Amino acid sequence: MVGGNCPRRILFVCTGNTCRSVMAEVLLRRALERRLGPDASYFAIQSAGTAAIDGCPASEGARQVLEEAGLEVSEHRARALDRALLEWADLVVALSDSHRRAIQTMTEGEDPPVIKLAEEDVEDPIGKDVETYRRCLRMIEAGVEKLAQKLSSALKEARRETARNEGTDDESADRP
Repeated sequence: MVGGNCPRRILFVCTGNTCRSVMAEVLLRRALERRLGPDASYFAIQSAGTAAIDGCPASEGARQVLEEAGLEVSEHRARALDRALLEWADLVVALSDSHRRAIQTMTEGEDPPVIKLAEEDVEDPIGKDVETYRRCLRMIEAGVEKLAQKLSSALKEARRETARNEGTDDESADRP
């Protein structure tokens, strides 16, 4: 972490890693690119599922609503959540309370920090109509925008802190 307070590796977790966490992953990547431009590459973003079957593609509904939003996930393949991914992450973002509990059980309360993307659980759209996927996408997008704001602010502050500690005037810390 830069300056000790800016998570770099973000992991989204849902159940099957074919809908919600996939959407969150690509939406956060886009939100950070819009806010930070090339500096968005500082962040590594992945997703996994508590009950995922490794290798499954994103669901048809997720692919459709993400295409409507101008995003592509045809290369995505589901991954099961495991201890190695949790150890990789600086911040884990759960899509529901049940995911948060599963993560906390796996980590036994140790790092990384686990937060929930939205106050309410993000409904699992698997097997439902495209309107359900669109509602899910909107809810995830709102949560991701708030997260992107916090992450970009944390990165800028961490860079300012690093520049102060090194005795330099780092103008890049103030870039959008």
